[in-house]
Amino acid sequence: TGIQLNRGCRANCKFCDVTKFMGKGLRQYPVQDLLDEIWYLVEKRGIRHFEILDDDFLGTPSFKEGAVKLLKEMCRIKKQYDITWSAGNGLIAASLDEELLTLMRDSGCVGFRIGIESGNTEMQKKIRKPASLPLLIRAGQMLQKFPKMFVAGNYIIGFFGTETFGQMLDTFRFSCEMNLDGANFTVFQFTSKSTVKETPDDRRIAAEFVPSKDSSKGEIIGSEGVVSGPDIFNIPKDAVPSPEQIKQIWFTFNLVANYINNKNLKPGGNPEKLKSWLEAVQLVYPANPYMPLFAALSCVLIGEHEKAEQQLRRTKKNLEGSQYWIGRFAEFDLMSIVNNFPGNPEQVYRIGIDRIPEQLRRRYSKWED
Repeated sequence: TGIQLNRGCRANCKFCDVTKFMGKGLRQYPVQDLLDEIWYLVEKRGIRHFEILDDDFLGTPSFKEGAVKLLKEMCRIKKQYDITWSAGNGLIAASLDEELLTLMRDSGCVGFRIGIESGNTEMQKKIRKPASLPLLIRAGQMLQKFPKMFVAGNYIIGFFGTETFGQMLDTFRFSCEMNLDGANFTVFQFTSKSTVKETPDDRRIAAEFVPSKDSSKGEIIGSEGVVSGPDIFNIPKDAVPSPEQIKQIWFTFNLVANYINNKNLKPGGNPEKLKSWLEAVQLVYPANPYMPLFAALSCVLIGEHEKAEQQLRRTKKNLEGSQYWIGRFAEFDLMSIVNNFPGNPEQVYRIGIDRIPEQLRRRYSKWED
């Protein structure tokens, strides 16, 4: 049983979040008011999970004291009622430090996202990102000390309809360097007067932030003149990809970063986290065959062989009669995994960018150049 704590509640509840915009500037609600509401929800309504929808949940440095007070009390609630919470909107990396991360873990945080947006220095300046790339790298290194929380980075490609493929590639490389549990790639959309001014007329097309949601089956159909699969890495770095091409870039970035090269399929990773995440996303994409395939690999790593077989059967069922997905699996050599499914962790570890088979490593190595 869970509940969302978010900004702008229709009931005008004053307990929606820690911080709130009230006129110009950012202000903070009395922390005790929020804690009273949490205690009420836990004790009287049986709520055990909270989803916090607030980009400024941890606050600016001047608000850290309030965030610390809140998290310390939530640690007490966690011990008594075993609550959990997550934050999917994207927390500000500059607000993170080891004290806050320790409190977040101990208060029941199971996962959150951080807003990174771009791995290109020029683009970071253009969008006025508060955190520099070196600071984000340090945050990524610090997050490795808290392996129980599922942490993903939020990234955007196709900024203003003028971003080059080289700049997008910087973001892809940076997502790999951050080495988080996930990389949430989305496609830029104009959403304000300032972004409309920056975006050429022919790029002001309303579409999904996540291209796979444009289709009920999660399919991203190619078109003439648009490259797909690993071949997107051959796009000239100074080229400005079309909207249709960006969809194919998104597909490859997502598949390679989140699945083929996922750190939790490597030695020292946490396959249980990957398995739990993939079981959840399959509810949204039931026809997708690569999600159950990589869930099956994670099951092998934790010794759940019966569940691995179930996920493998789901993969094969989703591939049946689907020329689209059969073609996608051929593009990325995934059929070799289906037909020679690994039976032990050592065989799983040999799948991926930096492991054998050699032909796979050669195909996916271009992003390193």
